[in-house]
Amino acid sequence: MKTRKSIFAGVLFSGLACLIGMVSCNSQPTEETARAAVEKKGGMVVTLAPDLTGIKAGLNRYESSQEEAEQEAITNSCKVLWSRLDRFGAKKAFVKVNDENQIIAIIPEVQDPERVRRLLQAKGRLEFWETYENSEVYPRLKQLNDVLLANGDESLIGLLNPFVTADGEAMRGPAVGLVHASDTTRLRAMLTSAEANDILQRDARFVWSAKPAREDAPYYHLIALKAMRNGRAALGGEVITAAKVEHNKWSPEPVIDLSMNAEGAKCWQYLTRDNVGKSIGIVVDGQLYSYPTVMCEIECGRSQITGNFTEEEAADLANMLSSGVMPCPVRIVEEQIIESQK
Repeated sequence: MKTRKSIFAGVLFSGLACLIGMVSCNSQPTEETARAAVEKKGGMVVTLAPDLTGIKAGLNRYESSQEEAEQEAITNSCKVLWSRLDRFGAKKAFVKVNDENQIIAIIPEVQDPERVRRLLQAKGRLEFWETYENSEVYPRLKQLNDVLLANGDESLIGLLNPFVTADGEAMRGPAVGLVHASDTTRLRAMLTSAEANDILQRDARFVWSAKPAREDAPYYHLIALKAMRNGRAALGGEVITAAKVEHNKWSPEPVIDLSMNAEGAKCWQYLTRDNVGKSIGIVVDGQLYSYPTVMCEIECGRSQITGNFTEEEAADLANMLSSGVMPCPVRIVEEQIIESQK
């Protein structure tokens, strides 16, 4: 498997249409137009601070200073955000970078502020991971549990609620157990402890399911992923060319249909060929949405994400994956909600 290109390089735009200080997009209205729409019809004015940790010079196709690399990450993040808002239906929204290198989003006619907040702050990083079978991981988890108990710690197995048969044998699949939301922090500490480093597979990565297993209780699946030699996922979302919501006869909930470029299709073919009968973990921003079992080699570069989505959740996830990965994470530092004029 080829080493994946860096996420940063994968989201650079050739022939940048963004200017320092504002995003220049042909279909974007002026700031004055957006503010007038907000004052008349209500909406949101949001200030987002970029996190430039990890942004380094020289990752693009030309040599650049650290300051230039950071500015490019901000302006490209600004463009991704405008694309998300445009796909969301906020055609009158305006996005710019101010003099303090913060991103300002002016969004008229917001019906669901919390949904907009999630859309603005999500990184949108999609990854495809190979997985470990529960049978490969559970014996080592029991061994780690014994060591922790001997050290006076609480029971890892007690927190995990493992997927085992009545005879204590690990069940099939990459899910190793159910964890209550209140126990995830303590279990994470155990799985990343010095004792775990000596016992568990070095390339194992543990993630929680994006949604609880049941609607009536906050229990989440714990899944064992398998990292490549470079510590990363087998395939990254930079190969995605399109993401759209679909409905099919096999699922009552909407699914997200993904198309890949030529490079991605070839890697996907190898990945599915090597994992027939096993699961591929589909992870977005560190949360696992599904882990389908590979039934056969897939040559066409197509895949789907399932996850008991609502229509809004599916639409927003497809939006993020179509708009591209944020070069740098952002967080809301100031927000104004403006009521519409009666």
